[in-house]
Amino acid sequence: MSKRQVILLVGILAVAGAPFLLPFFMPWSSVNCRDVEIDVNSGKKRESRYLYGIRVGREVSGTLLSAEVADEGKPERWVMVNRFGPYLGHSPHYLFHSALHQVQQLALIWDIGDFDAAGRQSSGRGLLREWQATGSDASADGYLRRLFESTRETGDL
Repeated sequence: MSKRQVILLVGILAVAGAPFLLPFFMPWSSVNCRDVEIDVNSGKKRESRYLYGIRVGREVSGTLLSAEVADEGKPERWVMVNRFGPYLGHSPHYLFHSALHQVQQLALIWDIGDFDAAGRQSSGRGLLREWQATGSDASADGYLRRLFESTRETGDL
């Protein structure tokens, strides 16, 4: 093999291997990652897959929250929840890092408190308002705790 062919082969291997080797040194690089976002106006979830920093896939799906909250026609406002690299099962902490877990907590409160459709919609909108008003998921934990306590106090548990 000539020197030129070796250099070309090494270059091709470097480019082809970058998405698999770079995450060892930069774990959450967009060279190879999966982003999870939530729309704070509807509660929908969006997952995007990136390779070489280029989005190669995107899927929008409903959540238990978005299924219960009527669409008010607000424009989508996606915020980052998690970013996963290929070798890590955890994500950096984003402002809305707990949002999807909070949706699950709300669904549990609905089940435990036997909420009707109007109650689910009202409390779901309350969770969305918390996210919108504070620009993070921080105050939503208190909202969910108060909602659970009020459900418990009314004797629905």
